[in-house]
Amino acid sequence: MKIECVEGFDIGPEKFSRWLTVGKVYHVLAIERRADGGTWFRVVTGEGDAKPENVALFRSENFRLLSGLRPSTWTDIELNGMFESSPVPWQAEGFWEAFYDGDDDAFSLFEREREANVAEES
Repeated sequence: MKIECVEGFDIGPEKFSRWLTVGKVYHVLAIERRADGGTWFRVVTGEGDAKPENVALFRSENFRLLSGLRPSTWTDIELNGMFESSPVPWQAEGFWEAFYDGDDDAFSLFEREREANVAEES
């Protein structure tokens, strides 16, 4: 899936922040649908690599959908009233904690799945 930022978290008059840039296209890496009805997209932000500090969730209202192609590696899971669509390996208990803690194995797994998702879109 591809989305374009139309507004963003903490975006000032320059139309960018350390997180998002208005007009920039992002690949959706996962979708969360929360019990309160909100939908969130997980994307790699900023201009840097997919380091843990550059991977975050943002409300879908910040974006315009450019391509609705759902990656073949995604599956849906329900956790405590929240639904997630993402690659199966990312749904393992503790994956995101390990990723954000800088675990090399979790980062390698993240990169493998991210590259597969982006390649499908190309």
